[in-house]
Amino acid sequence: MKQQSKLLKVISIIMIIFGAIGTLGTFASAFLVQTLLQNPEIQTAYAAVGGPQISTAYYILTIFVAIMEVVAGITGLMYRSKKSVLFVGIIWIALLLVNLIWGVVITGFQITIILSLIFPVLYFWGWYQSN
Repeated sequence: MKQQSKLLKVISIIMIIFGAIGTLGTFASAFLVQTLLQNPEIQTAYAAVGGPQISTAYYILTIFVAIMEVVAGITGLMYRSKKSVLFVGIIWIALLLVNLIWGVVITGFQITIILSLIFPVLYFWGWYQSN
């Protein structure tokens, strides 16, 4: 009998919420930054403070990570099989790690990077506890 752990259910719901917020936030950020940087005065000020040049590809990857977080959350919440939850979780964590490494290269190491690994650890721990 398939039975998911309570931890997996709770983390999946939280992941769906945060993934949706992350997707919307990344869309808004991408459009706002591109709009603001079209102004020459803002470009000069941004360069003067040493703002990192963030490419469109990084925004696209970040959107994919957020969407994959929602998909992993839905898969964990539905819990059809242990293999499907593991498969989607592995894809999500692989994209997340690529995104984190790219972020470290662009902006440098920040403590929030460690905090962003809490959900994958809890997700896989909930997967491990499920039958």
